[in-house]
Amino acid sequence: MIAAVSLSEIRRLYANIVANRAVYKYGMKPPMGADSHTITGADCSALSRYLLFKASGGKLDIGDGSQNQRAWFEQSGAHQLASYSDVLQADPSRAFICFLKPFT
Repeated sequence: MIAAVSLSEIRRLYANIVANRAVYKYGMKPPMGADSHTITGADCSALSRYLLFKASGGKLDIGDGSQNQRAWFEQSGAHQLASYSDVLQADPSRAFICFLKPFT
């Protein structure tokens, strides 16, 4: 079972990170124990991991790297939407993470 995550906490943490003018930088990983006011940058997977970890009280760690995170969610039995546009009709009290399929 996936640990509960506080969406209001995700919003609060993210607002702190944005207020700090954090930048996107490929490969940049903030320490999991870092205060959100001190984060100066992260890549997408690191930011997702950090926000979910902190907003779950340290109970949810989805791992590092988008491919690993996608595998983690698939193996955990997380609900999947049939299409990205389905999020518009989804429960707004849930968090959604989008994994794009690479071009082949």
